[in-house]
Amino acid sequence: MNYIVCYIGIGSGGGGLVSRPMQRKLVTLLGCQLVEPEGRARALRAARSLGERTVTELILQHQNPQQLSANLWAAVRARGCQFLGPGKFYLHKIIMQFE
Repeated sequence: MNYIVCYIGIGSGGGGLVSRPMQRKLVTLLGCQLVEPEGRARALRAARSLGERTVTELILQHQNPQQLSANLWAAVRARGCQFLGPGKFYLHKIIMQFE
């Protein structure tokens, strides 16, 4: 376990190999007690969460900002603009950051 912690750079203060959310999910997974049924269930949830985060980060790395902005607007339109109200200003600011 110490080897994994050193390899991915947890607690090193600098930019490790993986993002901070991924580090937290890895620590959660490594800390599960696999001997107990509750620990195994927790490990499965942590592994699933880690997999979802990995896929999300891979997708974000391979999209350019224009694609990201277009996809965000498509998601807004797909929801029928349900959450556009006072938050529209902030959503517009977020999209401007991607462009």
